[in-house]
Parts: sequence; C-alpha cells; structure tokens
Amino acid sequence: MDGTNTINSSDKVVVLTKIGLDHTAILGPNLASIAAQKAGIIHSHNPCFSINQSLVVKKVFDQVASSQQTSINYISQPKNISHLTPKNFNLSYNFNFQDLHLKSVTLNTIGLYQIDNSALALSVLKFLSLRDQFTLNIKNIYQSLISCQFYGRVDLRRFNQKYFILDGAHNPQKMAALIKSLKLFFPGQKFTFLLAFKQRKDFTKMIKMILPLADQIILTKFKVTSQDMVQLSQSQLSLNRLFTNLNFSNFKNITDQLEALKFALKSNHPIVVTGSLYLLGEIYPLLNKIKK
Repeated sequence: MDGTNTINSSDKVVVLTKIGLDHTAILGPNLASIAAQKAGIIHSHNPCFSINQSLVVKKVFDQVASSQQTSINYISQPKNISHLTPKNFNLSYNFNFQDLHLKSVTLNTIGLYQIDNSALALSVLKFLSLRDQFTLNIKNIYQSLISCQFYGRVDLRRFNQKYFILDGAHNPQKMAALIKSLKLFFPGQKFTFLLAFKQRKDFTKMIKMILPLADQIILTKFKVTSQDMVQLSQSQLSLNRLFTNLNFSNFKNITDQLEALKFALKSNHPIVVTGSLYLLGEIYPLLNKIKK
C-alpha cells in the first residue's frame, strides 16, 4: 500500500522511519500489520536503513529483509547517537557510523524526534558516499542541519513577543513526541493550546496527553476541500463532552481560525497549535495577519 513501491531500481536504498499507529483503516490495526505494509518497499538485495524500532516491528522488518536477501542497518542510541544536549532552542548530539564521527551536530529545532531522523539521513549519506564514491563535505553537513526548518514539525516561532509552537501531531505517538519536546525545553511551563483534529483520529488519547500541560484550550475547526477528498475536523461538541468528562473547564470554542489566533495571543503562556496538518495548512497563511 506504499506509493514508493513504484520505485524498483536495483540500487534503491530503503529508509524506514519510526513506525506508529496511524491510517489503521488502510494499513491494519496493529504495529505488526503496519510494519508489514511499510516493509513492502524492500525489494531484492536493496540496502536498508531504519531507526531503532520496537521488537514487534523489528521482527517483521527482519523477516521481510531476509526474504529479499538483504539486511537492515538499525541506527540507535547510544551506538550511533550520543551526548544529546538541548541548548538555546536547538538540539545537538554526537554521531558515529562506520568511520564518520561528528561531534556536536546541531539541529535548528526543539523536536526530539528529528535527532533520529537526521541520524538516519546521515547514515544513508555515509553509505552512499562509499558506494557511489563521492566525498562528504563535513562543513556543508553541519551548515545544512543547523539551518534547516520544517514547517509543522515542532516549528518554534516568535510572534508579538509570544512563543508559537506549530506541530502537526495527529496521532498518540506523534502527540507524545511533541509533549516530550515541550517538557524538555519549557520545564514546568503551562501552555495555551489551539486545537482541531481530523475526524476518526484518536483524539481522546491525545487530549489526555495535552491536559497536564494546558492552562487553556481553544478549539477551532477546518474544512479542506482542495484535495481529492473533503477533510473535516472532529465536531467541537464531542470534544466539549470529553473535556467535561475529564473535569477540564478552561476551554473555548472559536470556529473562525483568525479569531482563534487573536484570542490565543491574549494568553500569558506559550501557544501550541496542533492536532492536524490540515489545521496547520490553514493556520500558517494567517500568521502574517497577526504580526505587528
């Protein structure tokens, strides 16, 4: 079910990022079934790289790799990634793979999961440099990683003297990763959350993760009609009921996204916009309208 299966060249390098529960209606109800779909991109003798996975996922990956007469290079801590250091809203770590040893690789992000993603990319880059015989420019590697910015991936910004964190977390795994980063860089801090979730997502688990850090929650909505299928947000009524059941009362429904942003600016806390990439796709163009 993976679109990258259309790439079947013999020199293809397969890269597998962290597997979590998402798109379960299509990919299957558990990690093993999802891993089997993802591992389908492994073709005969393809070199394979993966970030370290849960045991159930590794078992599936290794079985598929063996059937295709290849094996998987797992990138993990502390073997390849060590000395993780958060500093000044950046992340740095030491990286080791084969004879590539980089000290204090610095990422322009507070997203902890980008440590794994960047280390995975560096491993593949090192492998390709040996296989295809090109020289790595170490200076360019450092420069690229410190300057890169990913929209919607724990994207930290300043607007009107406020910290804005925009992240497209839309399942429990991704929300847990966002919460972990927030706790690391804003220890003891409460936040104002601006939320909308796509229908049929596990919003209950995500809300339960958010509440311990939430001073205030603003609920908005989206309706995306510019793609093949109309994408609708979860009804605010169902979210209201959940908040009531969880004894959380400091929430507000503001359907208009621009008005929701303006209201969030009244908060004395950092503002986190999350719950859906569809929401972020509509929020980003509005940010210029709230700049002073």
